[in-house]
Amino acid sequence: MYFFDSKVEFFTSNNNQEISEKTYIEGYELDLSDENFNAEVLFLIKIQNLDMEKASEFSDLLVDNFRIELLKLLQKDPYAGFESGLRKVNTFYEEFFDGTDLKEEDLPKIDVGAILLVNNKIFFTKRGDIDMYLLRTGQINQISDALVDASQDEFFSNVASGEFQVGDHFIISSDRILRYISFNDFLKYSRNIDTFKEGLLETLNPNLEHLVGIMSSYISELKETNDSEDSITNTGSKFSIKNLNLSAHSSRIFLIFITLLLIIVLISGLVFTFNKNVKTQEGIDVATEIQNIKNTIINAKSEVSLDRAFYTLNLANDKINKLESLNQKSKVLNDLKDEIQEVMLTLDNVSVIDEPLEIFDMESLNPSHEIKTMFLSGGDLMVASNKSLYQNLASTQSQKILGFDENFNPRVKTFSADYESIIYLDNENKLKELNISGIRSLNVSNEFSDSIVDIFAYGKRLYFLDNQDKNIFKLQRVNNGYYSKSNYFTQSQDFLESATQIAIDGAVYAFTDKFQFNKYFKGDIDSSFVLQNQPYVKIESLKDVFADFDHSFIYALDSKSNKIFRYYKDVESNILDYNKVYSFPNIDNVENFIVDYNNEEIYISNSKKVFKFSLN
Repeated sequence: MYFFDSKVEFFTSNNNQEISEKTYIEGYELDLSDENFNAEVLFLIKIQNLDMEKASEFSDLLVDNFRIELLKLLQKDPYAGFESGLRKVNTFYEEFFDGTDLKEEDLPKIDVGAILLVNNKIFFTKRGDIDMYLLRTGQINQISDALVDASQDEFFSNVASGEFQVGDHFIISSDRILRYISFNDFLKYSRNIDTFKEGLLETLNPNLEHLVGIMSSYISELKETNDSEDSITNTGSKFSIKNLNLSAHSSRIFLIFITLLLIIVLISGLVFTFNKNVKTQEGIDVATEIQNIKNTIINAKSEVSLDRAFYTLNLANDKINKLESLNQKSKVLNDLKDEIQEVMLTLDNVSVIDEPLEIFDMESLNPSHEIKTMFLSGGDLMVASNKSLYQNLASTQSQKILGFDENFNPRVKTFSADYESIIYLDNENKLKELNISGIRSLNVSNEFSDSIVDIFAYGKRLYFLDNQDKNIFKLQRVNNGYYSKSNYFTQSQDFLESATQIAIDGAVYAFTDKFQFNKYFKGDIDSSFVLQNQPYVKIESLKDVFADFDHSFIYALDSKSNKIFRYYKDVESNILDYNKVYSFPNIDNVENFIVDYNNEEIYISNSKKVFKFSLN
């Protein structure tokens, strides 16, 4: 059992008399909690082409019919209660307008969004043009596209459900709000619940000539009642969509539903699963199902929304898996799987490098050594093992140019373009330098600790990311040492406690292992800088980042998925815009990479081999 608290707001844009007379919009918040049970219902209702008094009556009765039916099962089975309440609304809708002289084509346009929050669960549904959004961990996603719109015979058709977390912000809009406000502005306003309404209206009102209703619920607290001291911070949220089986028409609705989109959102670092009601598989028409899969793939290719396209393709994959579970494996299904994979790669703009050019093989030179790093010096590639330094002479030829007097095993390291060297902290936190002359210790004005998790060389300065101090400090190069320690921030930054990488191109970027980031300039956070157009398959385990003042892109190595992600630095719009992915599925455990943008090449290495491929 869970207890939650929320902040709910309902407001409308462009609330002038002329517009209001054309459209009825109302929001409802029902607190159905008692001392041992926590539940809240939200309704947003928009009615057009109906007398205002009649619209108000219909709206109030709809909510009341739903409430009465929901309460019968709410504490015993919230989903069943939610479904039962929607069935009651379907019946009420038919009865309300059966008593009028309105023809079917003259019936009012009614859009409704409904959310039930109970314990730590959410159930939601919609009808018409209603949009629903979820802001979680700094990212906003549209969650209502999963819901199939109702037919003419039924007011509601299906329900989506899942788990919510503390800090979640659910937003219901009577219209597709992103037509009238930029994604970046919507994200910016949604992050701050206290100024959400004012910021949204300031941008919306000048752009709208009709009335739009907004209802939002911010989850400010979530606790498990069995252990009231521990707040829930990560529920491992799962969402599913189910057909309501609302009436005699439900079997037809269900067949439509399972062939359409199943879309629910992925939030930085969470896993969502999808379930749907399925009939027993005996007697399934395999040929018809294969054609449905082909149609689904065709639909995905024409989708404008990237998320929607991927979920459509995942639906096709699910259908293939169902057939294969019935021993229906065939070349046709394998070909369809391959086609789905190709479409996914195309949608995410993925360049697959199945066989990058191998240019260095440690096994052939010294099998007992391991590659620790690589760097460019005088245009030549240098590869350093734990014992020796090698120079790559041609595409597949290399020679050892020196052996080390000590073991080379950097704990954290960076490449200095000014000195064409690797500067690093060893396991004893001694600052050292590796270049074509060998390894040497550098003079320093201070000691270093294990809390330093990354370093970055920019010009003659060296920047250190310190998790414990929640700060970045810098040292100035003078001859053979680094001196004059100074903190980049006057106060500690909480975000830096979880950051794992930094990169500098004039501005300072700090990244977590999931590629959450902040941009700083002259010691202050640039709060207007945001990430745009994320790929569907996102970074899982950030290993290293490359940025440079003279280059327009940031590159991020994901060692877990064998990919390098490229993002465009749009200076004019102040956004980091996803551009493409380089995927090398046959090269595992990549630890190092170099972006040689002047020659349009990327080098990657694991502990035994170095490869390269083109940037284009």
